[in-house]
Amino acid sequence: MKRKLFTLPYNFVRKALVLFWSSHRFIIKKNQVFKDKHIGETCILLGNGGSIKYYDISKLPKDMPIISCSYALIDKRLEGLNVKYNVLTDTYLLYRILFNTYGFMRKFQVNQVRSIFERLISRNPQVHFFTSITNFYSTIARSKNVSFFYHFGEKETYKHDLAGVFSNCAAAADVMMATAKYLGFKKAIIIGCDYFGVPPMLGHFYANYKPFEYNEANYSEYRARVLKASAGLDVLVILPKGIKSPDFKYDSYESYFGLQRNYQENTEIIDREYIDSFSKAADSIQTIMDLDQ
Repeated sequence: MKRKLFTLPYNFVRKALVLFWSSHRFIIKKNQVFKDKHIGETCILLGNGGSIKYYDISKLPKDMPIISCSYALIDKRLEGLNVKYNVLTDTYLLYRILFNTYGFMRKFQVNQVRSIFERLISRNPQVHFFTSITNFYSTIARSKNVSFFYHFGEKETYKHDLAGVFSNCAAAADVMMATAKYLGFKKAIIIGCDYFGVPPMLGHFYANYKPFEYNEANYSEYRARVLKASAGLDVLVILPKGIKSPDFKYDSYESYFGLQRNYQENTEIIDREYIDSFSKAADSIQTIMDLDQ
C-alpha cells in the first residue's frame, strides 16, 4: 500500500515535468545549425576515466576534433588540442541548489560542482557545450556557447536528434556518441571510457587515488547498451595495453597513438583551484575523490 501511495505522486510529478519541458522544445530547434557540420570526419570522444592519468593525452593529434564530457576540460593537457564540444549529461546540474541522489542520499544541498562548470563554460568560449533542457533556467546555461537537448518521453530509445528528440542519454558515453552522430562524424576514437574494457579500470582522472583494474566488476549490460547506442558510427575504443573489449573494436594507447605508460597524479594535470573545488564537492558527496568515500 505504501508503495502505491509513493508511486502515484511520483508519476504525477513525472508527467507534469514532461508537459512542462515539452513547452520548451522550440529552444532546441536552434541546434539545426549543427546537423552534419562534420560530415564524414573522424573525432575523438574523451571520457573522464582513470586510464588517461597513465598516458600523456597532450600528444593526441592536434587537428582532430574532440567531443569531451563533464569535467574533462579541467585537464591542463587539453590546452592546444582541438576540443570543439563538451556534453554535460546530468539533469538539473547547473543550479545553485542540487538534489543529491548519489547512493542512498535524497536531499537538497548547495551545489558545489556548479562553480566548476561555471568556470569551464566561461573560460572556454571556443568550446560548445550541450546540456539537458532542464538546465535552461540556470544563469550559467544562458551563455552563448551553451545549447540544450530534449530527452523527455522517449525512454529506452536511441534517438540522437539534437533539434528534436535526443533520448540517447543513459550515460556520458551514450550522449557523446549520439552527439557525434548528429554532427555527422563517421568515425569515433574513444578514450577514457574504461568500462568498455575487460577487466574494466575503475576511477576517474580527477580523483586522488590511483585508478585500478578490477576483475570482479561486470559491465556487460552497460557495454551492450552503449553498443546499441553506437549504431551507425564506426567506433574504435582505446584501452591500456593488455585490456580487451569483447564488444567493440579496440586498440591500445601504445599501439594506436604511440603513447607510453607514464602515470601522473591529479595535482600534476589539474590546477589547484579545481582540486579544491572537487574536495568541497566530495565533502557533500557530490563527487568522489577518495576510495573510502
